[in-house]
Amino acid sequence: MRDKSGGNAMMQGMTFVMILGNLIGALLTFVYFHYINMDLNLPRETTSSLNDMVFFVIGTAFIFFVIVTINLRWSRPLHQVIQDENTTEEPNGAHPEKLRRKALQLVPVFTATNLFAWMMAGFIFGVLSPVIRDEILSGRIPLDGEMTRATLLFSDLRDFTPFVESTHPKQVVSIMNQYFSEMAEAIKRNNGLILQYVGDEIEAVFGAPVPNDDHPDMAASAALEMKRRLVHLNERLKTQGVAPFRHGIGIHTGAVLAGIIGSKERSSYALVGDTVNLASRIQGLTKEFACDIILSQTTHDLVAGAYQMEPLRAVRVKGKSQEILTYKLLSHIGVS
Repeated sequence: MRDKSGGNAMMQGMTFVMILGNLIGALLTFVYFHYINMDLNLPRETTSSLNDMVFFVIGTAFIFFVIVTINLRWSRPLHQVIQDENTTEEPNGAHPEKLRRKALQLVPVFTATNLFAWMMAGFIFGVLSPVIRDEILSGRIPLDGEMTRATLLFSDLRDFTPFVESTHPKQVVSIMNQYFSEMAEAIKRNNGLILQYVGDEIEAVFGAPVPNDDHPDMAASAALEMKRRLVHLNERLKTQGVAPFRHGIGIHTGAVLAGIIGSKERSSYALVGDTVNLASRIQGLTKEFACDIILSQTTHDLVAGAYQMEPLRAVRVKGKSQEILTYKLLSHIGVS
């Protein structure tokens, strides 16, 4: 009689390796999500942090279950070969050789499936913000893009280059993390979403990917909170012998193309279009007008009555053939 333990042992070994590989994938995804990609300097509400962790654990368990299920289904042909070989007498050791060939055929399938699944898990849990992650998983964000209306906010530090050149790198990183944490919290508290940090610049959006008709007001309110937080940050930095920071904020409302944009290796939720460009140009005008927050005409008209604003002279910006009107944002009405 043939020894049938060889084929069964091979199948058990492959199953063990498959499950172990997925456990390692889950562990690495957890480490990336919780210890590497999370902004540990950013103040987080306990409830929000707990919800993120619960979501992560449930999502990881679900992905683990799906991967293992798919792997087991695809390994059925190997199970069938083992069963057939255990009931068929073949001379010259054809039994183990056939099993080895069949097993080797399944290795690339298992590997590709596991890598893709855990890469997607890392993308969803680690790279995307909770807001975008939830919208994608709910199917409310078209991955191929959509036109929507939103309000863009650009913020840029003044005299950043001289500061970097005259300060120790470790101190620069520490101070910049404090600054970005304060600004991010102001944006978050007003239902905004930071799209990216570019050097000392922040690009944020209000009203996307989650639609909200009050996005112009949210952006204006966020800008004023950013202004207040910068004052408090400068008070703390003064005790460390650091000169006060100044920044300029530009805000514009309009139509944008929104979607997951990028290459095969790296992609992110992004907005493109004239509205984005003009918001960036308006931020640049804060240097010319020596003020810290400027709104476009469109945004001004949408929040008029709620804020104290001063008109600025008409000016032409790059990319526009006509002069544009802008307004200096001072405060909420009734607040000095």
